[in-house]
Amino acid sequence: VAATTAVAKDKKKAQDYTKHPGYVDFNALEIFGDQEATIEVYLGKPMLDLLRKFLEDEDPELYHIFGKLQLVRVQVFDVTNGQSEQLDMESAKTVKELDKKGWERVVRVNDEGERVFVYLKPSEDYEWIQGIVVIAMQDLEDAVFVNIVGDIHPDDISRLGGHFDIDELDSIRYEVEKGN
Repeated sequence: VAATTAVAKDKKKAQDYTKHPGYVDFNALEIFGDQEATIEVYLGKPMLDLLRKFLEDEDPELYHIFGKLQLVRVQVFDVTNGQSEQLDMESAKTVKELDKKGWERVVRVNDEGERVFVYLKPSEDYEWIQGIVVIAMQDLEDAVFVNIVGDIHPDDISRLGGHFDIDELDSIRYEVEKGN
């Protein structure tokens, strides 16, 4: 019994993505309350490892990338008239928090009701990316929240965007210089 409990605790501890530097808690999602996401993807480490097995022969490059991921989380919500302004405020708080915590903003779009933010969390030595965040909002249409957690090589960012159909990541080339 003690061994089973210890294994369960280790498994639960291993599944705690919130402690990883690349994890982001999207407080803005609270405004949606009980509203269900129109699209929701939640791939934790065990599922990513399972999916990875299917990629070994099909796509060795993606197989390698998946081996270093801890979590892929995508949520898309329809935005109602009353949520738009509150969503703007909550998203602004999240963006300020990312700025304070050392995330690098690599994309910012604010054009005709469309707002997009893409952030990367570099490792301390700027050799790896520890997390990717995408927040994209279209007034009175939808809001997209993406968090990819793990050790991501900068060259693999656009590959992940293509695989998970995240347009905002498709064309990103990591260009942040060390120490900046």
